[in-house]
Amino acid sequence: MIIDLGEAAKEFPEQALRTCFELGHALGNQHWSAVVKDNRVFVPLTLDRKVISSVMRTHAFAGVRFEFAPGAEIIPYLAPHEARRLFGGADPTPHAHAHHDDQTHDG
Repeated sequence: MIIDLGEAAKEFPEQALRTCFELGHALGNQHWSAVVKDNRVFVPLTLDRKVISSVMRTHAFAGVRFEFAPGAEIIPYLAPHEARRLFGGADPTPHAHAHHDDQTHDG
């Protein structure tokens, strides 16, 4: 999901801060990860769109619009660490891990 804060940013500072604080509280209360870039907030979909839309509409944040977009369209706008925060740290390259046990065990 992409949350556009562009209109909220044009409000008086007190109103803009209130909206952003309430949005942050609502996202955190749902335990939704988020990355803020410029006037947009990117949130990965972890629930059905209907549920997420309902949450956003229930709060009716002033000056805030949201839309849904595939992750593949969002990733190019994100730094690697931001993409990992939203979409996980899956790495397609397998890594070999060696574990050493320096303790001796009597058997």
